[in-house]
Amino acid sequence: MSQLIDAVEAQPSKTRELLNYSKHCRDVLIQTPCIIADCLVKRIDQLPLEYHRDMLDLLDYSRHAEFRQDTNAFYRRLYGDLYDEMLTVAFLCEAPINIEHGNRLYTATRADIDNELQLLLGDDMLKTRFERFDVTPFDLKVDIDTGYGEWWDRDLLCENMDKLVIHANDDFMYLNDLRYTLAHEIYPGHGHFYRTLAHNSHAFDHGAMSLIEGWATFVEWHSVQSDYSRQIREYDCALLTQCLLLNGNELANNVLSLRKSLGFSHESNIRTALYATQYIGFLESYYLGALWVELFLSESAIKPLDMLNNLSNRNVGDFFYSIREE
Repeated sequence: MSQLIDAVEAQPSKTRELLNYSKHCRDVLIQTPCIIADCLVKRIDQLPLEYHRDMLDLLDYSRHAEFRQDTNAFYRRLYGDLYDEMLTVAFLCEAPINIEHGNRLYTATRADIDNELQLLLGDDMLKTRFERFDVTPFDLKVDIDTGYGEWWDRDLLCENMDKLVIHANDDFMYLNDLRYTLAHEIYPGHGHFYRTLAHNSHAFDHGAMSLIEGWATFVEWHSVQSDYSRQIREYDCALLTQCLLLNGNELANNVLSLRKSLGFSHESNIRTALYATQYIGFLESYYLGALWVELFLSESAIKPLDMLNNLSNRNVGDFFYSIREE
């Protein structure tokens, strides 16, 4: 239902067409948990009145939907024979009892971000594993949206500069969160990934979520070893396990319980539960991708940089099976 509302908001002229299609296919609607349904009602209220009844009827149907999308067969084809080992690693990983966020931050200025970024860029161990990286000037936007950050490569924006977005909300404003967000978003994460592959003349699927976000999540776990990086990996694996084993109300309630126990804000907890239950495969792509990279590098006994260099000379996408075969 959330994705239907997204589509209606993005293409209001096609609302009736989208509604008719959704009613025709309502038997494959995934369950909308009660706490998520309450949020969606508020979004429906903002739509033109003529669509309220149909929208609310579909939402009510989805509250009791029993359809469950089985993703295991798809994931097994995508990740190949490492998939079962990835599941074993995730299932054996216990959820953390706390996360060491570090010192509270009171500002997230350009100077704060540049200072932390320079520490990453100057880390000799990172330069050995991932190669030296010279960050070119980038645009910076700081807002208070939920989440941590976003990196928009210049090639995606069709502009001359990359763009970093930092979400300076209550969950983010801690030193370790800033430091590891920069590792995820810039170095050795997205920024390094895109610049290393910038001269690739082969096909590049920029929607390859599991490869692109998997790489950035892997370096968040393993770039700078600390209690925080270990705890984040444990949390990610715990969330992944819930997404793979549960659905609907049970999944939403477990996600909310896990995040509440770790002190995250209610607003961000609701948003995570929304993504877990309504956008099947979105969160999983980060964590399954990271586990694949982790196991692939361990099995191959190569440096992360070697993996990126190999990708520079081939089609880039969620082609995990073929990457491993080469």
